[in-house]
Amino acid sequence: MRTGNVTTSGIQDATLGTMGSHVTARSHYAPSGDSKPAKGKTLRENGGLGSISEQVVYTRVDVTMGNNNSNAQPGTLVRHLQPLFEKYDVGIVISGHDEMLKASYVDDDNNGKRTYHWDVGVASDGLRADKRIKQEDGTYKPYRFNTHSFWMAQKDEPEIWKTNENGVKHLASGGKHLGHLEMIASLFSPEIVPAGTAPVVEGGVVPAYSVRMTPIAAFPLLDDNYDVTIIERRETPSNQITVTGRFIK
Repeated sequence: MRTGNVTTSGIQDATLGTMGSHVTARSHYAPSGDSKPAKGKTLRENGGLGSISEQVVYTRVDVTMGNNNSNAQPGTLVRHLQPLFEKYDVGIVISGHDEMLKASYVDDDNNGKRTYHWDVGVASDGLRADKRIKQEDGTYKPYRFNTHSFWMAQKDEPEIWKTNENGVKHLASGGKHLGHLEMIASLFSPEIVPAGTAPVVEGGVVPAYSVRMTPIAAFPLLDDNYDVTIIERRETPSNQITVTGRFIK
C-alpha cells in the first residue's frame, strides 16, 4: 500500500524532511558506508551502502522533490496560509519541520485573532541550539530570524545546576530534553461543564472549547556517577498556553 509520503529534501540529505525514513542507524553514510549495510539493495552502486537514497527506496517514499542543495525557504508555504488562518480563527497550527521544540505567535493584522504555531520537531527537542552569528569581539549571538518566536527551550528554559551534599553537581531543572507536546482539550457545553466554571473571553462570551498546550520533558535523574536512575515527567510552565475557540458550522 502506498503511503502518500512526499519529501522536498535532497535525497542525500542527512535528515530527510523529518519523515523518519532512517530505517537504520545514522552511521550509514554514502558512498562508502560501513560494515553494517542498510536493508534493501537498490541504489547501493550510486548511493553507497546504507545511504539515505537507499533508505528512501526501502521506505517507499512516493515522491522525491529537490536536490542536494539546502532549502532557503523554510516555512514559506505556511506563511502564505496565515491570512486564511486568521480569517477562520485558527488558533493552533502543529508542524514538524524542524528538530527543535518551539512556538511562534502570529497576529499579522493585529486584530487579536492570533495563531500559535508549534514546531514539535522529530522527537520533542533535537537537543541543538538555534543558529548563532559570530560578532566582531569573537562572541556569538543568536540569529533571531524568526521575529514571531514565542518560546523555545534553548532560550526560555535555562539549565539550573545544584551541588549536592557529596559535592557533585546535578541538573535540577531546565535545559533541552526529549519528550512531547501535551494538548488537553476541554468542552464547555452545559451538559459537560457546570454553569459558571467555563472561562469567559472578550465580550463576556463563553467559548465552546479550550485547548491547553504544555511542553513535557522526559527529565533524567542521575546518581553521583551520572548514571540514569529514573526518568521524570517534567512540565515546562514557562510555555503553558491555553487557546479558546468556537465550533464553525
